[in-house]
Amino acid sequence: MQGLLESIKETYNALWHVKVLGDSLEIITPMVTTSEAFVSVFVTKRGDEYVITDGGWISSGYYECDMDLQGKAYQRLFQYYIENYGIFQTIGHGRTLYYKKAKDRILVVNAIFELSHFISAVVSGANIQFQADKKEITFRRSVRNYLSLEFDEGTFRFGQKLTPNSSIEFGAMSNLGGYIQLVNVVTGSNTGYYRDSLCRSNMYFEYARSMAEKCRINKTIAILDDTTPSVYNAPAVREFITFSQEREGNILLPWSKKSQLSDLLVA
Repeated sequence: MQGLLESIKETYNALWHVKVLGDSLEIITPMVTTSEAFVSVFVTKRGDEYVITDGGWISSGYYECDMDLQGKAYQRLFQYYIENYGIFQTIGHGRTLYYKKAKDRILVVNAIFELSHFISAVVSGANIQFQADKKEITFRRSVRNYLSLEFDEGTFRFGQKLTPNSSIEFGAMSNLGGYIQLVNVVTGSNTGYYRDSLCRSNMYFEYARSMAEKCRINKTIAILDDTTPSVYNAPAVREFITFSQEREGNILLPWSKKSQLSDLLVA
């Protein structure tokens, strides 16, 4: 049995790899996501503490997942790992950084395991997709890719909150001319999902407009998915779109007219 134990230890240790990146270490773990990527965490010493982070890789798209925290089932899974594993998050340079801290070097090992499990779980959970409506996630990803490619780097930040304590996240946020512009995505594979998405966007924008002066917000733009005419033109959906267009301050832009977005932002 002792020989078997040594073989197991030798084999599993070989699955872990370390890269030295200046003053930091990249720990390449054997944990894998459903997007077929091995999980990496980064360790840096700051003062008397060790900081273990995901390097901003989740929000940068490295793991090829879209964490739709508006989905109740996925939100519960995400919150479970955040709370039970003691994961913190901060935003910098347009990315969300997930991290843990430890002072004792022994606890660094625990932090590496916990953060790695968190990354694997939330990335895989996003790709498994708790919301059965895959079209929503696919369209949101298309919008995000368009904004990232068609506008200068750093123009948009994604999944942003107006205040740190708010539970409301907007699809995208830009800051042009000293003012904030908010963009939401409205989509759904059937009329019920589509109307829910539009109502949620309207509610979020109402909240934003109540803080317009404090946060210097001058535009709220909803991008409407019109790639499925049978849904987009359904009477039940058109009724809500017409109502939304009549609300002061609402800007609704069909996806087929996305080239107009740059003019709307600077107008």
